Amino acid sequence: MASFFTNQLKPQKDVLRDLLDLQNRLLPSDDAQPIQHKDLPSLSRKQVKDLIEKGSMTLMRFRCTAEVFAFMREGFNRYPPEQMRLSGPRPGDTWKLPDIGIEQLQPCLDENEPRPYPVEFILPSWTISTNDFKGWLFGFGSRIVIEAPELLRKEHMDFGAGIAGLYPASATENSGDAG
Repeated sequence: MASFFTNQLKPQKDVLRDLLDLQNRLLPSDDAQPIQHKDLPSLSRKQVKDLIEKGSMTLMRFRCTAEVFAFMREGFNRYPPEQMRLSGPRPGDTWKLPDIGIEQLQPCLDENEPRPYPVEFILPSWTISTNDFKGWLFGFGSRIVIEAPELLRKEHMDFGAGIAGLYPASATENSGDAG
Protein backbone atom coordinates (compact mmCIF):
# COMPACT_ATOMS: atom_id res chain seq x y z
CA MET A 1 0.00 0.00 0.00
CA ALA A 2 2.75 2.47 0.88
CA SER A 3 4.54 2.04 -2.47
CA PHE A 4 1.24 2.34 -4.39
CA PHE A 5 0.41 5.52 -2.49
CA THR A 6 3.89 6.99 -2.97
CA ASN A 7 3.84 6.20 -6.69
CA GLN A 8 0.36 7.70 -7.08
CA LEU A 9 1.12 10.91 -5.17
CA LYS A 10 4.47 11.79 -6.70
CA PRO A 11 2.73 13.32 -9.75
CA GLN A 12 0.40 15.23 -7.35
CA LYS A 13 3.42 16.87 -5.72
CA ASP A 14 4.71 17.80 -9.18
CA VAL A 15 1.34 19.34 -10.09
CA LEU A 16 1.30 21.40 -6.89
CA ARG A 17 4.84 22.61 -7.56
CA ASP A 18 3.73 23.52 -11.11
CA LEU A 19 0.76 25.44 -9.69
CA LEU A 20 3.08 27.49 -7.50
CA ASP A 21 5.42 28.08 -10.47
CA LEU A 22 2.43 29.21 -12.56
CA GLN A 23 1.39 31.60 -9.81
CA ASN A 24 4.92 33.01 -9.72
CA ARG A 25 4.84 33.60 -13.49
CA LEU A 26 1.40 35.23 -13.42
CA LEU A 27 1.98 37.56 -10.50
CA PRO A 28 4.14 40.55 -11.44
CA SER A 29 7.33 40.94 -9.50
CA ASP A 30 9.73 43.89 -9.79
CA ASP A 31 12.85 41.81 -9.26
CA ALA A 32 11.53 38.65 -11.02
CA GLN A 33 12.29 36.56 -7.93
CA PRO A 34 9.88 33.70 -7.17
CA ILE A 35 7.25 34.65 -4.63
CA GLN A 36 7.22 32.47 -1.54
CA HIS A 37 4.36 32.63 0.96
CA LYS A 38 6.82 33.71 3.65
CA ASP A 39 7.59 36.77 1.47
CA LEU A 40 3.94 37.86 1.33
CA PRO A 41 2.41 40.08 3.97
CA SER A 42 0.48 38.14 6.57
CA LEU A 43 -3.28 38.55 6.54
CA SER A 44 -5.43 38.54 9.62
CA ARG A 45 -8.36 36.12 9.80
CA LYS A 46 -10.66 39.13 9.44
CA GLN A 47 -8.86 40.27 6.27
CA VAL A 48 -9.13 36.76 4.82
CA LYS A 49 -12.85 36.64 5.70
CA ASP A 50 -13.37 40.04 4.03
CA LEU A 51 -11.59 38.82 0.88
CA ILE A 52 -13.84 35.74 0.79
CA GLU A 53 -16.95 37.89 1.18
CA LYS A 54 -15.76 40.16 -1.66
CA GLY A 55 -15.16 37.13 -3.89
CA SER A 56 -11.41 37.69 -4.26
CA MET A 57 -10.67 34.54 -2.26
CA THR A 58 -12.56 31.24 -2.10
CA LEU A 59 -12.81 28.72 0.71
CA MET A 60 -12.12 25.25 -0.69
CA ARG A 61 -12.92 22.42 1.74
CA PHE A 62 -12.70 18.68 1.35
CA ARG A 63 -12.49 15.56 3.51
CA CYS A 64 -9.91 12.93 2.72
CA THR A 65 -8.53 9.51 3.56
CA ALA A 66 -5.61 9.04 5.93
CA GLU A 67 -3.24 8.47 2.98
CA VAL A 68 -4.19 11.73 1.25
CA PHE A 69 -4.09 13.58 4.56
CA ALA A 70 -0.52 12.37 5.18
CA PHE A 71 0.39 14.00 1.86
CA MET A 72 -1.39 17.22 2.87
CA ARG A 73 0.45 17.35 6.21
CA GLU A 74 3.80 17.00 4.44
CA GLY A 75 3.02 19.93 2.17
CA PHE A 76 1.61 22.38 4.72
CA ASN A 77 4.45 24.84 4.17
CA ARG A 78 3.24 25.57 0.63
CA TYR A 79 0.55 28.00 1.79
CA PRO A 80 0.47 30.74 4.39
CA PRO A 81 -0.82 29.28 7.70
CA GLU A 82 -3.66 31.81 7.85
CA GLN A 83 -4.94 30.51 4.50
CA MET A 84 -5.20 26.86 5.47
CA ARG A 85 -6.87 24.73 8.11
CA LEU A 86 -6.09 21.07 8.64
CA SER A 87 -7.72 18.36 10.66
CA GLY A 88 -6.37 17.60 14.07
CA PRO A 89 -5.58 13.97 14.90
CA ARG A 90 -8.24 11.39 15.66
CA PRO A 91 -7.99 9.36 18.88
CA GLY A 92 -5.25 6.82 18.32
CA ASP A 93 -3.39 8.83 15.64
CA THR A 94 0.33 9.05 16.39
CA TRP A 95 1.02 12.31 14.55
CA LYS A 96 0.39 15.94 15.43
CA LEU A 97 0.52 19.15 13.45
CA PRO A 98 3.47 21.44 14.08
CA ASP A 99 2.70 24.55 16.08
CA ILE A 100 3.06 27.12 13.30
CA GLY A 101 -0.32 28.79 13.51
CA ILE A 102 -2.38 26.45 11.33
CA GLU A 103 -5.91 26.29 12.66
CA GLN A 104 -6.95 22.72 13.45
CA LEU A 105 -10.31 21.42 12.32
CA GLN A 106 -12.20 18.70 14.16
CA PRO A 107 -11.81 15.31 12.45
CA CYS A 108 -14.76 12.98 12.08
CA LEU A 109 -14.65 10.58 15.02
CA ASP A 110 -16.81 7.91 13.35
CA GLU A 111 -14.48 4.91 12.96
CA ASN A 112 -16.39 3.85 9.82
CA GLU A 113 -15.88 7.14 7.97
CA PRO A 114 -13.30 6.50 5.23
CA ARG A 115 -12.58 10.24 4.72
CA PRO A 116 -12.44 11.64 8.26
CA TYR A 117 -9.86 14.41 7.81
CA PRO A 118 -11.12 17.86 6.75
CA VAL A 119 -8.80 20.20 4.88
CA GLU A 120 -9.49 23.83 4.00
CA PHE A 121 -7.55 26.15 1.72
CA ILE A 122 -8.38 29.78 1.17
CA LEU A 123 -7.21 30.51 -2.35
CA PRO A 124 -7.48 33.30 -4.88
CA SER A 125 -10.83 32.69 -6.56
CA TRP A 126 -9.35 32.37 -10.04
CA THR A 127 -7.25 29.34 -9.01
CA ILE A 128 -10.32 27.21 -8.29
CA SER A 129 -11.31 27.20 -11.97
CA THR A 130 -7.91 26.36 -13.45
CA ASN A 131 -7.40 22.99 -15.08
CA ASP A 132 -4.10 22.61 -13.23
CA PHE A 133 -5.77 22.98 -9.84
CA LYS A 134 -8.68 20.70 -10.76
CA GLY A 135 -6.26 18.13 -12.18
CA TRP A 136 -4.34 18.10 -8.89
CA LEU A 137 -7.48 17.92 -6.75
CA PHE A 138 -9.48 15.50 -8.92
CA GLY A 139 -6.38 13.31 -9.16
CA PHE A 140 -7.15 12.15 -5.62
CA GLY A 141 -10.25 10.49 -7.08
CA SER A 142 -12.57 8.87 -4.57
CA ARG A 143 -10.09 9.46 -1.74
CA ILE A 144 -11.56 12.95 -1.26
CA VAL A 145 -15.06 14.38 -0.93
CA ILE A 146 -15.27 18.05 -1.85
CA GLU A 147 -17.59 20.01 0.44
CA ALA A 148 -17.03 23.58 -0.82
CA PRO A 149 -17.38 25.44 -3.05
CA GLU A 150 -20.53 23.77 -4.34
CA LEU A 151 -19.63 24.37 -8.00
CA LEU A 152 -16.33 22.52 -7.58
CA ARG A 153 -18.13 19.72 -5.72
CA LYS A 154 -20.54 19.32 -8.64
CA GLU A 155 -17.67 19.34 -11.16
CA HIS A 156 -15.93 16.58 -9.16
CA MET A 157 -19.11 14.49 -9.11
CA ASP A 158 -19.64 15.04 -12.87
CA PHE A 159 -15.99 14.18 -13.53
CA GLY A 160 -16.30 10.88 -11.64
CA ALA A 161 -19.63 10.04 -13.24
CA GLY A 162 -18.19 10.78 -16.68
CA ILE A 163 -15.32 8.38 -16.13
CA ALA A 164 -17.60 5.71 -14.64
CA GLY A 165 -19.87 6.07 -17.66
CA LEU A 166 -17.02 5.08 -19.97
CA TYR A 167 -16.92 1.55 -18.61
CA PRO A 168 -19.61 -1.12 -18.63
CA ALA A 169 -20.78 -2.22 -15.19
CA SER A 170 -19.30 -5.70 -15.65
CA ALA A 171 -15.80 -4.21 -16.12
CA THR A 172 -15.95 -2.30 -12.85
CA GLU A 173 -17.68 -4.84 -10.60
CA ASN A 174 -14.49 -6.65 -9.56
CA SER A 175 -12.01 -3.79 -9.81
CA GLY A 176 -12.35 -2.46 -6.23
CA ASP A 177 -11.72 1.18 -5.36
CA ALA A 178 -9.21 2.45 -7.91
CA GLY A 179 -9.56 6.04 -6.69
